[in-house]
Amino acid sequence: MSQKAKVAVIGDENSIMIFNAVGFYTYPIEKYSDVRKKIIELEKNKFSIIFLTENVASGIEDVLDKYKNQSFPIIIPIPNKDGALGIGMKAIKQNIEKAVGSDIL
Repeated sequence: MSQKAKVAVIGDENSIMIFNAVGFYTYPIEKYSDVRKKIIELEKNKFSIIFLTENVASGIEDVLDKYKNQSFPIIIPIPNKDGALGIGMKAIKQNIEKAVGSDIL
């Protein structure tokens, strides 16, 4: 029997509430210190994927770096309701460059 992956979304309330409709757990948080605590809590509770709005992710680069080389949880920055800051795309480009050897985007 397969087990469903637990997926969380952290960010400002207006940007993340839509994710409730697809069954993701949502955690409206604004302060960086609260985000750090929430990520540790979600890891302990075996969440596989954590989406963070880019405005929240921009203040916790050290936390993102800590989890970058771990299998789980996968932490993915996403744009918030105001648009993208480019953090998610930058990470994708870095991973592609690491895998392919050059920037193909």
